[in-house]
Amino acid sequence: HSLDAFILDTDHDNIRVFREALNGPPGRHTKRSVFQEIDFFTSGNANVKHNTIAREKLGIEKMSRPNVGGGERGKKQIPPHYWLEYLDIQPQRQLDMLDILHISAARDAETHDSNFSSFFWNISQNVSKEKHRSAVPGIAGCISPGGEFFVTNLGRPLLGSEKLLVQGIPYFRLALGSESEVELGDLAGNAMSLTVVCATMLAALTCHQLRTECPH
Repeated sequence: HSLDAFILDTDHDNIRVFREALNGPPGRHTKRSVFQEIDFFTSGNANVKHNTIAREKLGIEKMSRPNVGGGERGKKQIPPHYWLEYLDIQPQRQLDMLDILHISAARDAETHDSNFSSFFWNISQNVSKEKHRSAVPGIAGCISPGGEFFVTNLGRPLLGSEKLLVQGIPYFRLALGSESEVELGDLAGNAMSLTVVCATMLAALTCHQLRTECPH
């Protein structure tokens, strides 16, 4: 199955609750904190060089923002399916990374418009480590604790419950309490995918027979 098979419907309760949190007091508080940060490119942040080098290699102008945008006072011009409330709480590094990866996909030998392809981008990584070419549309990468995974054709992050589904763990069968989406995501990142578990169990069950049939 492709990544789309594990995505929740747009009217699912988990998505509704998450978006309400982004638009509510927690989201507004984070948004204010992000708007008060100094400019990323003049901040002396150690990650600036990764974004700058990536832009130079691709021939992208420093202030080019073709997909996410970002003008004065944080004004953004984004594709209509993107979650504005989610992008408003993202630091400039992540926003710039989305633009760089979008341009990379468009300029590749096999051109893709990321807005219509289900790319799976880990925007918690540096842009030098997350390549669009390693992200095949419809294929999810490694789920790691604390990872921030952006699904381009949905314009939103992969929720914690969806991360569990990708790992082969049906979250709706778990005895969960009031865990947040972040905690569910960490749980999925610390888990082992079902395919790996099945392969390990199969290998363990066949070891005795294999040793009997092939003693040497």
